[in-house]
Amino acid sequence: METESFKKPLKNIVEVDETYVGGKESNKHKDKRTQAYNKVQGDKAPILGMQELAGDLKLVHFEKTNRENIKPILNRHISKNATIHTDESPVYKFLKNRKFVNHHQKQYVNCSVTTNHIEGVFSHFKRNIKGIYHWCSKKHIQMYANMFCFRWNTRDFSLQDRITFFENISGKRIQYEELING
Repeated sequence: METESFKKPLKNIVEVDETYVGGKESNKHKDKRTQAYNKVQGDKAPILGMQELAGDLKLVHFEKTNRENIKPILNRHISKNATIHTDESPVYKFLKNRKFVNHHQKQYVNCSVTTNHIEGVFSHFKRNIKGIYHWCSKKHIQMYANMFCFRWNTRDFSLQDRITFFENISGKRIQYEELING
């Protein structure tokens, strides 16, 4: 699912935000709850979303929400000349071309700066997991994210064009053993 466009850096205006995928600790049975969990993240899988306006989407699973984990992902997936729209989170302060909205002050749009598009993508992604797969493990979350990105980035293709495109880029069939072990 990692197409050539997935490997190219995003450019122009890119919205960036993170979300957490997984069940709420409070909904779990007491013996299934994570003992020492972060109030924001809990035992959920963090996903960094990056979407070029009117362009491609990239979703990347990472371990912990901090600058050390996020910075290399942004450097790998976003062009240095891109303007990046984020929320007020301090993990993005290192970005030079950053513009942000302050959600704590109920600001969701600041002139043309917004993160509404990437937040809408997260809504679709979570609904996709909940409605189709019902649940996915942290081990495989990146594969689900890649598949969702492929579908999102080819949403304007006809079904036949999407299948042809996928056949051309895939090159090989993934065996079950490779999927679970690799």
